[in-house]
Amino acid sequence: MMKALLNNDEKETLNKKFSDNAIFAIFPKLFKTYERELKTLALAPEEVFVNSMSLLDNIRKNNNTEPDLEELFDNLYCDIRNAARQMKRPYEDDEIQTAALIIILATAICCIEIEDSRFLMLACPILEFIKEKDSSFFDVGVKRILTKFDGDATDNFCIEIKKIFKQDIYLSEQIALNTSKNNKETKGRHGSYLFHTKKATEKDEEKTRMWADMFKRRLQQVHANSSKIDTTVKNPIFIQLLGFIEYWTKDNVIDKKTPYTTYTKFLTEDCNILMDVTKQGIDAFFRKYLNAPQIRNENFDRISETEDWIKTQLSQ
Repeated sequence: MMKALLNNDEKETLNKKFSDNAIFAIFPKLFKTYERELKTLALAPEEVFVNSMSLLDNIRKNNNTEPDLEELFDNLYCDIRNAARQMKRPYEDDEIQTAALIIILATAICCIEIEDSRFLMLACPILEFIKEKDSSFFDVGVKRILTKFDGDATDNFCIEIKKIFKQDIYLSEQIALNTSKNNKETKGRHGSYLFHTKKATEKDEEKTRMWADMFKRRLQQVHANSSKIDTTVKNPIFIQLLGFIEYWTKDNVIDKKTPYTTYTKFLTEDCNILMDVTKQGIDAFFRKYLNAPQIRNENFDRISETEDWIKTQLSQ
């Protein structure tokens, strides 16, 4: 679960991690003033970023461009208030409401800059909701945003926000705030491997080498060994991966609930396949399409061919 409020170490970690990110860069420009104006709570731009990205990504993943805004606001309000209490961070009740509205406003700004008309249409009811909740905040807040929303930083933001939508990148998944590990891999899914021992975090080197070698031989046979992995459903590497997964799951070679990130790790680190997009983009693409019935149906013959080829190789 995403943290609603951050401590100083977490803010510092976030600034280092997203120092070159154009979306993150716009938040201090647009929202730093509120850190001063909310004198007790002092909502920081980093906190606006974390919450709005989480909110935006949840809407995207659920494909829900008509969310219940009242419920969304109530949940956000309670999350911020509970976080403040847990951190023993002082606040005024009206500041919690303003903080929630600031985050919702930031989400609307992201929606406005996306080429998908569904999200552009979502921005309108969000802005209407904010105005109904607090007309004075709406009048001042929107005017303030329009005044500051210019220059190279804004242009770069617009380019980047469109990019993450086109490539199915979810920034909330990149936000790692556990500072006690000194940037080591976190427990659980991020440290797991496709082929592992009894511990998911312990790589089975022999099995990994065997399957990586077979996967590369298959790519060479179908003349895809010079291809790069990207986020298109017709990518030959993706199609072959579907065939291998079909065999792996039927023969219990891998866990049925294998994290999507392990496929990316296998292709890029073990098979040394180059990427045309970011690792996060590939992870998000796999999450969306690897188990999509329509994709599998459309590629049934090619998946079956790959599965049969694997069986032939193993029988030799």
